[in-house]
Amino acid sequence: MNYADFKKAIVDSEPEDWLHHILDDGTEFYVLKSNLSVSLVGTPVSFDIHTYNPDWVLDQYPDSQAYEQTYYLKFNDTPIEEFTIVWIDGCRASLPIPKCNCDNSMYLEQDDYRIGRIISSNVEEYDNYLAKCKITYSCPPIC
Repeated sequence: MNYADFKKAIVDSEPEDWLHHILDDGTEFYVLKSNLSVSLVGTPVSFDIHTYNPDWVLDQYPDSQAYEQTYYLKFNDTPIEEFTIVWIDGCRASLPIPKCNCDNSMYLEQDDYRIGRIISSNVEEYDNYLAKCKITYSCPPIC
């Protein structure tokens, strides 16, 4: 499997295409059912430290604290890419960190959006949180 095939296997999948398991220490594993060599592994989140407080979260929810969690996209347990999400709204939702356009609007690249859907697992809720935060998921506009 080459890098393009690896990435395609992840971003073309749906949340239900993955097995999900959380270890006692908080490490999260997502394993692609159709190819057990492809996985997403999330490090435990430290809830004792507020690790991330972006403007798009502050004053948006009753609990304005946010927490970063790093995921590793792995092939045969070898890390290929790093992916960061942010737990928001009292850890009720997780979203990838958006990019900012030249007009200060926020967006997710399509691959980030798709990986975030897998980790979120509830696509409708995920999309609702993106909309509430005014984060789009498409190609950035040309400025």
